[in-house]
Amino acid sequence: MNLPALSVIHTLPSSSSWLQRVHAFALFAFAAFVCFSIAGSHISLGLLVICVALHVWHSRRWLQHSTQIALGFEWPLAIFVIVCLISTILSDLPWQSFRNLKNLLTILGAYTVAYSLRTHAEWRKPALWIFILSATGAALWGLIKFGLGLTEKVMSTQSTTMTWGAMSAMFILITLAAANFTATVHERWSARVFFIPQLFALFLSLVRGAYVGFAAGVLYLLKRHWKRLLPAFVLLAIAGSFIAPDTVRARFASMLDPQNPTLLVRLTQWKIATRIIADHPFFGAGWHDLAALTRQYAQPDPNLPEAVNHDVFRIGHYHSTYFTLATSGGMLGFLSFAWLMIAVWRRLGKAMRCSMINMNLVFACRAAMVSFLVAGLFDWTFGDAEVVTMLWFIVGLGMGQIDSQTKESETHMEKREQRWRKAQVYEKQWWEGRMEALDLGYYQAYADELRRELTGLIVITKQTAVLEIGSGPAGILTHLDCERKCAIDPLENFYAAVPKFAGFRDRRVRYYAGQAEALPFEDNTFDLIINDNVLDHCENPQRVLQEMHRVLKTNGRVYFRMVTYHAWGKFVRVLLERFQIDHGHPYTFSKTDLISAFQKAGFQILKTMSKGYLKSWLTDLGSGSWKGIAKALLFATRDKTLYVLGK
Repeated sequence: MNLPALSVIHTLPSSSSWLQRVHAFALFAFAAFVCFSIAGSHISLGLLVICVALHVWHSRRWLQHSTQIALGFEWPLAIFVIVCLISTILSDLPWQSFRNLKNLLTILGAYTVAYSLRTHAEWRKPALWIFILSATGAALWGLIKFGLGLTEKVMSTQSTTMTWGAMSAMFILITLAAANFTATVHERWSARVFFIPQLFALFLSLVRGAYVGFAAGVLYLLKRHWKRLLPAFVLLAIAGSFIAPDTVRARFASMLDPQNPTLLVRLTQWKIATRIIADHPFFGAGWHDLAALTRQYAQPDPNLPEAVNHDVFRIGHYHSTYFTLATSGGMLGFLSFAWLMIAVWRRLGKAMRCSMINMNLVFACRAAMVSFLVAGLFDWTFGDAEVVTMLWFIVGLGMGQIDSQTKESETHMEKREQRWRKAQVYEKQWWEGRMEALDLGYYQAYADELRRELTGLIVITKQTAVLEIGSGPAGILTHLDCERKCAIDPLENFYAAVPKFAGFRDRRVRYYAGQAEALPFEDNTFDLIINDNVLDHCENPQRVLQEMHRVLKTNGRVYFRMVTYHAWGKFVRVLLERFQIDHGHPYTFSKTDLISAFQKAGFQILKTMSKGYLKSWLTDLGSGSWKGIAKALLFATRDKTLYVLGK
């Protein structure tokens, strides 16, 4: 079978240097070992760290490469490490505590994987498919051992079922994304085949924390892809309820049993942990085995079963990432860990916005992180070297989807986002100041013009699926007689709360609050997309066009209108933007800019029409308003231009 992973052999030309070949080998080995061998994954990670260091050193462009290595959560990471070191120094067992901090080094996996994929985009697909194939192989091995009666639960090569459960819940979510959103039908069906043994191996692990973590990750995926994924999961749930063995059903039922022994162990440990935290509130008791400390704070409860008491006072952690963190590192350790996780989450979100082609993969990496964090409520996932190594590999996989050539500096991204937010505040204030006197009847005239300009290019019927970007209070689509209509605007929650606007809306329209840079719709969904004087208000215009291209059907049309400027007018406008005299428009476009952006997004221009700069200049000059006359005298007149686009 011609699996995508076999493209590994084609990723390195014969002219590649020995360092590049070793670098690729280390990355692919890490992707393979991380699913079934902690020794292999750490050895390959060490080799990968050396290769990245040599690559940066050999290039002699340290400053340039430092921006590619940085992932944007260095400050919270540094604070967390410092807090861990302080708690180690203050611990009663500093040497044991220091040795247990070695798991922090696994975060190098995120940095080295992300750097490798950013600088070698051709390695992304092989790394992903090697990871999926390795996960499938590990799942099959676990199922074989279980089927032969060698184990009572599935746990592949791991030493405990909890480790396997937490790991499988994460890699299944990555496989699920590949099963639905990879480029070709062959790849999607390959991933669907691999998904089946992975799912069986997860449920036969009988790890309830992994069940809950997986469910949380799926719910996060459904947030964006519910139309495609919800029916499949409903069918899986129904089928699973019939074919699940009694052991799995009993495991699900035990989640609600307050007398379940493993639940009693956790509740008892957590009560003891709160007492230890109260005595060590800032830096905790240190990163050592907590069993001896537990025995200092409590004695076995004669009212509990002997097996429960045994686990409470012999297990060296508290079956929860968060209770164990707070006990070992104090509240400062807990809070710095929370800051680190929030920072990683946000950076994955920015990677998703910057990676158009692989956005769904980054989204799945976020879902895997959700699974890790939720499973950590019931298991010590952060202290498990195998689980946390996989977490950082997946984070690196997501962060590595940004091309090095297009990766923006953090300063530029922050400024762009701040500029857009200021524009949104201005936009809201503009509507608030005019909502009483404003008549939204102009939407009818705009809809009539749309129908006239699209004549011969698309037939609008009741079955036409329409999307309007930046619909405002109601939108042009309000006056289109279609049954399938969606509208999206960042200020939708504000518009929906204004009673006057509600009277202009069509109840058939489904309004969404959100940005067009990440449209919450499946590929090839809409027959007609309306973008009327919106692009210059967006945070990332090129990304918006790419998203429009993604959700437009093959024979669909885009009705696009925008005010454009000639070279001098654009220069004046840029000055106004630079000094933020015009708060509402972060971007200015010439006709050349728009045509280039359309072509880059994959659109074809089917029709164009404009009033012309001369007529627009005369209109401004005779407008009688100081703003229009000022634009005419400065020769900064804008020309409203129409484009009809197709794929």
